Amino acid sequence: IGAGVAVIDAFRRCAVGDGYGEAQRSGLSRHHDTSIRFTNSTISAMKPLLDRPLEEGRFLVQPAVRLRNLDAWRRTSSMSGYGCSFVALGTLAPPGEVQRCHEEAIHFLVEGVGVGSERIVLRASSEHPEMVTAARTAGGTVEVDGYDQARYRHVYGVAGLTGRNTNIAIRTSRGVIDVANVIVMERDGRAIAVEVAYGVNMLVALRDDLDHPVL
Repeated sequence: IGAGVAVIDAFRRCAVGDGYGEAQRSGLSRHHDTSIRFTNSTISAMKPLLDRPLEEGRFLVQPAVRLRNLDAWRRTSSMSGYGCSFVALGTLAPPGEVQRCHEEAIHFLVEGVGVGSERIVLRASSEHPEMVTAARTAGGTVEVDGYDQARYRHVYGVAGLTGRNTNIAIRTSRGVIDVANVIVMERDGRAIAVEVAYGVNMLVALRDDLDHPVL
């Protein structure tokens, strides 16, 4: 618990230092947002901010529950690679801040979480050249087209709302595992914001090379 609290505190310090204002968190028991796989992820709670042009960055520390783990167990007869209950961490920035958001994400992982820069891998698609450029400028190893193109697209479950993402991963003894996303959010093909999303359990588990975030 102490390790998670330290990472949450570091995230808040980094976000405030980068000029983000804190958004209003949602109560865990509020009506579930059926458009996404989590109840009360940061983007679920911050979706109202997208109703108008986003002029300043916001961040959020949000208690969250993953609701699809039983489905995964029934489908695969094994535990999902994600935890069930966790604290979601996220930022939302204006659409022109793609480069800045990549750099802030790497800075938080290295300085805030304590992940060695040599362990960080940024995975981008050649179909999104501005994401590749941002990843290469931010630092760490960059992998282009390392897996199927669907992994570089984000689905929000809202009509007309999609995303193009860089997946940020950490090298562990079990391989290179995704830990965060930098997502250019688009409405009907037009960029409206840049989201960066983490879960504290995965951050600590991958940093400490644990077998599963539940541990």
